[in-house]
Amino acid sequence: MGLAHIGVLKGLKEARIPIDLIVGTSMGAIIGAAYCLGQDLEEIEKKVLELINQKPIRQLEEFLAKSPHEGKQIVLEKMFYFVKDLYLWNLRATKEWLVKTEPIVEIIKVLIGDKEFSEVKTPFICVATDLKTGKQIILREGNILMAVIASSAVPGVFAPVKIDNHLLVDGGVLGSVPIDVARGQDADFVIAVDVEEYSLNNQLRQGLDILLQVDQMRLNKLNNLILARADFLIKPDVGGINWADFSKANFCIQKGKQAIQEVVPILRKNIAHRRRKNFLRNCWLC
Repeated sequence: MGLAHIGVLKGLKEARIPIDLIVGTSMGAIIGAAYCLGQDLEEIEKKVLELINQKPIRQLEEFLAKSPHEGKQIVLEKMFYFVKDLYLWNLRATKEWLVKTEPIVEIIKVLIGDKEFSEVKTPFICVATDLKTGKQIILREGNILMAVIASSAVPGVFAPVKIDNHLLVDGGVLGSVPIDVARGQDADFVIAVDVEEYSLNNQLRQGLDILLQVDQMRLNKLNNLILARADFLIKPDVGGINWADFSKANFCIQKGKQAIQEVVPILRKNIAHRRRKNFLRNCWLC
């Protein structure tokens, strides 16, 4: 579902809404890095659609995605997902990481290269979470590839990334959209793109379901507080798609673009209002 970011950027470009800064986490960091390094959006989309057919990505999707398979009987589906969930939880207890990081790193390297932050054409920041301190870490210097890998390291699935004295995982742990980081860069108008789903589980069959439900409730509350700080919220209709459902890339990209196209008039109105407000404030201060 994170690939909807490509569609959002395409929609903003077609609407001629300028982008002065990108702050991303997880898939938003990967796509944001490629864009800020000066790659054309059509080229980024082409590369992504080619890379999702690579063996490591197909294996990752097969192993982690939980979207229903068409044509299967409901009883067989329930049995399949019960066994799969049990298998995954046992693996989490016995293995360090579910997925080898190296093949994924090589694939992301094909997309963004092995560049430095100093090479970006548009200012770019990515965000990760430090497992040692529980703090949000802002990455904007040094090697972009390793910063993006750290920002995308889903806890328990991929190995944490060591950068300086930090042990880093997915920045989304502390919030799906790093709006406060953008605010900290004196952004005049923050457009937040949220691709997360906040629905709760209606089938609480066992203790583990309840623990996960409580954790999701906390995350939903945190994300709602964070999203309220955006000037404008874009929410592509990709709910129900697992983050590892890479085969749905085209669908997600189109949904991202559609989400922008539907709100262009009101988005422009909001931007114009903010510009007038800032102009009047600056004149008053003068």
